Amino acid sequence: MSNPSFLFVTCHVGAENQLRQDLSAGGLRPAFARPGLITFKTPTPPRTDLARPHPLARSWGVSLGRASNASEIIPLVEPLGWNIVIQVQMGEAGLLGRVPASVFEQWTHRAREAEDQIRQALGDRVTVGAARLGDHVVDVIVRPDEPWFVGHHVHDLTRGPLSGGRWPLEPPVDAPSRAWSKLEELFAWSGVAPRSQQVVLEVGAAPGGGTVAMLDRGARVIAVDPRPFSLPERLRAAPFEQRTTVIEAQSRDQLPERVDWLVVDVSLSAPVCEHVFQRLVPHYRRTLSGCFATLMLTEWEVAERIPDLISQLETLGFSRVKAANLPSFRQEVGIVALP
Repeated sequence: MSNPSFLFVTCHVGAENQLRQDLSAGGLRPAFARPGLITFKTPTPPRTDLARPHPLARSWGVSLGRASNASEIIPLVEPLGWNIVIQVQMGEAGLLGRVPASVFEQWTHRAREAEDQIRQALGDRVTVGAARLGDHVVDVIVRPDEPWFVGHHVHDLTRGPLSGGRWPLEPPVDAPSRAWSKLEELFAWSGVAPRSQQVVLEVGAAPGGGTVAMLDRGARVIAVDPRPFSLPERLRAAPFEQRTTVIEAQSRDQLPERVDWLVVDVSLSAPVCEHVFQRLVPHYRRTLSGCFATLMLTEWEVAERIPDLISQLETLGFSRVKAANLPSFRQEVGIVALP
C-alpha cells in the first residue's frame, strides 16, 4: 500500500532531531524514522513538486512505502504509470572517518545490487539513472538488512539529476580539498557562477579547492586566508592574488576596489559569518553580483540561526537568499544570496 499523505525527508545522520523539531513546529507529524530518513504525516497529500522543506533536507518527496525486493516495488509505482525514472541511492551512513570505509563499500554494493534487480524486474518500462526536468522520479533508498524505502518526486532545478539529488561533478585530480565540490554544487544549485574575468573575493581559501574551481572558470581570485597554500602547477599563471592574513586585518583602503562575487568558506560560526557579510556587502553593494558561503553547524541546533542570517542578507539588499545541506556537505550549510 502507498502512503500518499506522508512526506519523506532524508538528511545527514545526526540532523534528524533538528529536522523533526522544525518540521513538527510547521504542523507535520513525525512517523517512521531511521538514521538519515524521517517520514511525516501531512494534513493533505504532499505535492510531488514540493520545494525543499528545510535547509537540512538532502532529498524529499511523497512516501510510497517499503519493499523487500524489486517485485514489491511494482504495485507501489504502477499508479504513476511507466513513464518514470528509478533512482537508487545508498542510505545515509554518516561521515567517512567516523564510519569505516568498509561500511560505505558494503552499502554501495547493496545499492548497486538493488538497482540491478530493479532493471531486471521492470525492464524497459522505466528508466534507471539521471532525471530530466519534469520527470517523475521514484526514489529507492537502500540500507543493508532493512527493507527498501520507496518515495516519489518530480525533478526540478532545485536538486541534481542523479540519485540523492547529486550533480555529475568530477573534481580535478589536483583539487586540494573538498571545497571544490561544495562550491561547484552551490554553483549548480543556484544556476549562477563567477564568469571569466569577474573578480572574486574569497574569504577563507586554504587549502584552495574553491580557488581552483573559480580559476578554472576564468575568474580573477583574491584569496584572504592566514594559511598560505600553493596552486596546482597548471594554474601558476592564473589571475590569482593571495593575502596571508585574516579579513579583519584588511583596512577599507586595503580591500579590493571592485568585487563581483563574495565567497566565504572558512567553516565559520553563524555570528562570525554574519559579521563578514555586514562588513563587506555594503562596501561592494554597487558591483556585487552575489555571495556564496558555507556555514559550519558546530551543533545541528545552530540551524535555528539560518532564518536570521537569511533575513540579514535580505536587509543587506539581496532578494533571493536560500540555504541547503547539499550532497557533498557535511555538518555545514551552503548559502547563496543574489540581488
